Amino acid sequence: MEKKYQDCMKLAAKTPKAGLKQAMEWEKAGGGDAARHCVAASYIGLKQFDDAAMELERIAQTMPQVKAPLMAQLFLQAAQAWVNDDQLDRALNDVNEGLKLNKKSVELLVFRARIYGNQEKYFEALDDLNTAYDLTSDRAQILTMRATLYRKLEQPDLAMDNVEMSLKADPNDPDALL
Repeated sequence: MEKKYQDCMKLAAKTPKAGLKQAMEWEKAGGGDAARHCVAASYIGLKQFDDAAMELERIAQTMPQVKAPLMAQLFLQAAQAWVNDDQLDRALNDVNEGLKLNKKSVELLVFRARIYGNQEKYFEALDDLNTAYDLTSDRAQILTMRATLYRKLEQPDLAMDNVEMSLKADPNDPDALL
């Protein structure tokens, strides 16, 4: 099953139309969540982001609770698809669902901060980035994002502090250098 899943996901990425056909046939033959995930990946490749997001949500919502980390990842993927479809409220909803399942997901917190930033909710974004910063040792990107938010809030000293800390963590970070 693992090989079939990997082959399907590769096909979905390379030739989404063929991947979708194969995934749907596999799903009809009892492929379960793996086949449905391949369907969603094919939709993403076809730029049918709303279909992909809804499929990913369905998979996450029907998984057993013991798979909470995987469910949280599926909600993140659904949120990414909603962002690609320019539906930030739906993306935010899925990120929040993912965070209910995995409160310490740096990836979900950073993604939600991006959504908040795009909605000009800078203080909410900073809250998420501060939480993410405390949860990880890979902080350069978070510091650079915080610097951007502080700049938008017209706090140049705090922005510069974060840029300097980011460059200490990663002296070659192009975003921090910019």
